[in-house]
Amino acid sequence: MIAIANTYPASKEAWDKIWHECSYATYFHSREWIEIWRRFTQDQTQAEPKIIQFSDQKTALLPFAFRQRAKGLMNTYTSAMEGTFGGWISSDNLRLEHIRLLIDFLLNQLKGNLSWRINPYDDLLSKIPIQAEHNCCLINPEDPNSTKAISALLELGHPIFILDETQTLNLDDGFNSLFKSQSSSVRKAKKASKAGVSIKVIQTPEEWREYYQVYQASLERWHSSSGYAWELFEVMQQLNSPNIKLWVAVYDNQIVCGALCFYSKHHVVYWHGCALEQYFELRPVNLMMLEIIRNSCEQGYSWFDFNPSGGMKGVKAFKASFGAKAVPCPQIYVDTPIKRLARSYLLAKQGSF
Repeated sequence: MIAIANTYPASKEAWDKIWHECSYATYFHSREWIEIWRRFTQDQTQAEPKIIQFSDQKTALLPFAFRQRAKGLMNTYTSAMEGTFGGWISSDNLRLEHIRLLIDFLLNQLKGNLSWRINPYDDLLSKIPIQAEHNCCLINPEDPNSTKAISALLELGHPIFILDETQTLNLDDGFNSLFKSQSSSVRKAKKASKAGVSIKVIQTPEEWREYYQVYQASLERWHSSSGYAWELFEVMQQLNSPNIKLWVAVYDNQIVCGALCFYSKHHVVYWHGCALEQYFELRPVNLMMLEIIRNSCEQGYSWFDFNPSGGMKGVKAFKASFGAKAVPCPQIYVDTPIKRLARSYLLAKQGSF
């Protein structure tokens, strides 16, 4: 019977090697992704990758981000940053026995709080009913009482299993088979092209700053007071990484929309995007998305991932218009008893004022 024989820190070289070789790794499993957040948070977030070695000598890597809070009492492992796909990666051919041991390690043996979004590209993982086997409390975020339910269940010490999905496009059949010449997406893209919209990947700090200004205008349109700070995009631009591409649509020498995409071995993900409302009529986003997908097909990628939509029906419909299919990617949260006590203490302290 297979068992976990050893756990130890992963070297940078081992992490990079396994990430490059793993067929189901996403950009969010890379060392680079956590390095972005380490720089942005000024070392408040640290990489803490772990190698899990099994008794049959096979290994898996857990690419954790780690944040210490309250002098270690509320340590949190994130898999992965910003609610993106997490879990393990491996260059070995793992079996269901290995996967079950990894799940048990994450949910029951990790000495710290855990935030984990399931990786939908790990075929073996999809065969295991985690929620049922580990007695996780199921939460549907579309339920208006879901936020209160999550807080209450975490206080009671139950692992939380929150339903969610991403929308993804299988690219294996090629661009032409995905998009017929008369499809709605193609017609809208042609309209943008005829109007003079062009698509390119930008690289300079000035161009990235212009994209960020489009993002700020979008935040105003969305009536959102929160958003990512410029310094996060600055870190990404300064990395000059081949795994990061900021695509934009240009009209009349102005960036009118953009899409920040991340690349791994077989997977491309559209992580961040924005657009200027006054140019919607030209359909620049449609042209941009088609060109990104076309390029992904030409480069031999298997998946184009539109990312979860936060329950926004209009966003889901837009992604579906490109043929993207919904794929489950639930999130799992586990709190330690100490964190529950600390949270209760802080709430009581706040209530005393």
